[in-house]
Amino acid sequence: MSLAEECTPLDDKLLSEDLNLRQTQLQDSMDGCPNLIDSINLAQVFQQLDESDIAEEVMLNALNDVVRTDSDRAMWLMGSIDIALSAKNTCQSSQYLNELSHISGFENDYSSYRKKLYSSTKDLVLDSQTIGCALSESRSVSFRGMKIKPKIDLAIHFDFNSDALTDKGEQQVRQLASALNIGKLKDSSLQLIGHTDSVGTDTYNLDLSQRRSKSVMKFLLTIDSDFSKRVSTKGVGESQLLSHGTTDEDHQLNRRVEIQIK
Repeated sequence: MSLAEECTPLDDKLLSEDLNLRQTQLQDSMDGCPNLIDSINLAQVFQQLDESDIAEEVMLNALNDVVRTDSDRAMWLMGSIDIALSAKNTCQSSQYLNELSHISGFENDYSSYRKKLYSSTKDLVLDSQTIGCALSESRSVSFRGMKIKPKIDLAIHFDFNSDALTDKGEQQVRQLASALNIGKLKDSSLQLIGHTDSVGTDTYNLDLSQRRSKSVMKFLLTIDSDFSKRVSTKGVGESQLLSHGTTDEDHQLNRRVEIQIK
């Protein structure tokens, strides 16, 4: 049994609406019996108070002190993703999401958070530093000696039924190219994975997703032909939808290109 199970967290109904008073309540509870739920709630309070550094410290202390089982770790990761999303920290959100994907039994939670993260970045052109950071290991992964293959969904836009990059898509590929030439990514092999929405047949969408990843590769090669030595392409059609709805927004979420370290 983990400490998170042995200690009873504060009932949410007893927590004050006032953030400073809530902070005191949670800290008093943690002093009496450290537990994961109170740690996550306390970190969220600090984040709401614009104390991001303290929020991160609280979560890292919880990682060391009260995370014992895979269920604990999944809960810790989801709390960390929520805090990072609140801070608009795409790097940390991606790092923790990649770790969550490797915990058995939490596939639905992973899918939900993956959609939530991409929904928050789909209208942005991520800069090279953010991409490079998102494709690196989190402190939690390093702490546990895990081996994962980081990935991130990029908003490399395509019009409906098209494999031609939009102007904004080209901007994103330029930032990706810069990311691939800095830090650890300079020596990494990577794969571009094309995705489509659910409109059309499986066979057609598989071909379209392959063409889209190849379009990104073609544009990358105009920037640096050496990328051909370490970047490959793949298409998975509509087999990995982020959103299963039928609105235009749902379809746009699904039309994307993923970059993954091999």
